[in-house]
Amino acid sequence: MVPSGALDAPPPADRSRVARLAERAFFAASAGAMLATVLRGAGAPASWGLTAALLAIACGVVAVLAAPAGRVWLDGPRLALAGMGLLVLGSVYQAVGGDGYEYYALLRSPVLDGDLDFVNDFAGLGARPVLSPRGEITSRVAMGVPLFWAPPFLLAHALSVAGLGAADGFGPLYQAAVTTASYLYGLAALALIEAMLRRRTSRAVALIVVFAIWLATPLHFYMTANPSMSHAVSVFAATAMVWLWLRARPFDSPRAWALVGLAGGLAALVRPPDAILLAVPLLDLLLRRGAPRLRSFVGLVAPPLVLGLAQLGVWGAMYGSGFATVVREQNLVAGVEPHVLDFLFAARHGMVTWTPLYALAIAGWLILARRERRLAVSCMAAFALAVLVNSTTADWWSSDSFGQRRMLALTPLFAFGLAASIDALRRRPLVPIAAALAVLALWNLQFESIYNSGLVAGKSQAVDLDRLAAAQIATAHRRLVR
Repeated sequence: MVPSGALDAPPPADRSRVARLAERAFFAASAGAMLATVLRGAGAPASWGLTAALLAIACGVVAVLAAPAGRVWLDGPRLALAGMGLLVLGSVYQAVGGDGYEYYALLRSPVLDGDLDFVNDFAGLGARPVLSPRGEITSRVAMGVPLFWAPPFLLAHALSVAGLGAADGFGPLYQAAVTTASYLYGLAALALIEAMLRRRTSRAVALIVVFAIWLATPLHFYMTANPSMSHAVSVFAATAMVWLWLRARPFDSPRAWALVGLAGGLAALVRPPDAILLAVPLLDLLLRRGAPRLRSFVGLVAPPLVLGLAQLGVWGAMYGSGFATVVREQNLVAGVEPHVLDFLFAARHGMVTWTPLYALAIAGWLILARRERRLAVSCMAAFALAVLVNSTTADWWSSDSFGQRRMLALTPLFAFGLAASIDALRRRPLVPIAAALAVLALWNLQFESIYNSGLVAGKSQAVDLDRLAAAQIATAHRRLVR
């Protein structure tokens, strides 16, 4: 006897084909939304990007509804994350600014001018030149961000040569390309974190953690309001290293560990203090049972050494034989005592004070230690080193920083801790837990606008928490009234 409705249902093979086609259409429309966002720099209307994003989401819904379980990559949680990412894409600030001038100059000058003379680069950007301690016009940053920005920059240059703008390397199209790329690197990091978490917990918890780690930390700010800083790229490089490390852990493959080292070396090139992240896989190798092969250590260590030598070569070309003194002085690392408690709890950009979610993530590492001691120990060791290194700089509060932006490279490790905390609370329904995290996200998102407006304090100053609470209430009330 044929079940009722079976004659009307498409066969599984047809459903799989529809799902695969819809998934491909989703990726194509998503790429169109990204390109349309870049083309806003050449005068394209914002509606192009929004239309492509909505089309991608519609195709994604078809793929999710049509697909038999496990037949396509896209599923409900991933569509929720990607859909939110596409909708937020239009809010990315497209102009280069702040430290972004230095990253941009270090990219444009060798690519288009064939030199490391940055005088015309700062002039073309309309930015005040940055001087080294010896008085030279310079770029104080390492070459990691320029490496990650190079592909979108070259795409913008090709579009400019084709007639969409002046092919001088300065126009809005070029700047839109690199800032949009930073956002996409951050979004890719979130997708990798979700993939890592769903192997360790439920898909629902993985999605909740990813949204919380995005919207309730400074990551959202540095993906949208200030994407020309290094931090979105830093999170991607660090997350790629952690993802590769988790894949390499079960094996003793020199090639797999070399990929971990390569990703870690790139993370160090994006932000040299993030080199401490290499302590995570290194400590894991030391703690594993049985004697690991020497080739695994060599595979892990060799790529960062090669990349480090390349960076030293760039600094040598810029500053000559005295480059070590110049680099140390201009990066504020000499003769400063650590301010650990201030770094964590001060009203002036204290990590936990400005981002309470981190406290829940840190507690989660202790919970994680019960079932994955090596992973938890590695996370805590990396955190301790990062706090020590970043609290030792002369501006431990990170200057004009929204929260402790220099800790964003630890985002994937914080995600592991937050997932462990939520798993420990799962005796209760997930809905109130998600609601509590949503409140933290709303607090953080409103804090961004309060910070940008200088409503409570200057960007580099301490924030009075009583005034901040009052400003949060007033801001929420105005939005509710609207």
